[in-house]
Amino acid sequence: MALHGKNKYRFVHGSILEPTLGHSTHALWHRNDSIVSSWLLNSLSKEMQVSILHYSFAKAIWDDLKERFEKHNGPLIFQLKHELITLQQGSMFVSSFYSKLHSLWESLSELKPSHSCTCGGIKPWCDFEQLEYAMQFLMELNESFSTIRG
Repeated sequence: MALHGKNKYRFVHGSILEPTLGHSTHALWHRNDSIVSSWLLNSLSKEMQVSILHYSFAKAIWDDLKERFEKHNGPLIFQLKHELITLQQGSMFVSSFYSKLHSLWESLSELKPSHSCTCGGIKPWCDFEQLEYAMQFLMELNESFSTIRG
């Protein structure tokens, strides 16, 4: 969000290419790329900074981080799904219970593969997923909410 807000996302995306040496915008491009690189580095732990300091450009840093974190994390997915399956309202208020469920759904959603569908063909799958969320919420409510489930 910060990269978009500062109009710098194109540096990590690679759509602003480095101008040729001697071009009037070459120094400006390097200055902005260095700013973006420092933002990326400063947002990481010291341990991670060391592993990417050898990259010269923001796009290279971004690509490395994307490759590291875009991978599916099987143990984390297992943990989140296990929490979803075992979570029950118990003594929680309905709002707290829903917030916990929603947080787990969002965490799991971040681990799902992204899609680039623009034709609308994915909409039925998204609608079905929302229906599943609603069903899961209703099924795990305490018995005192049985009339609402109906």
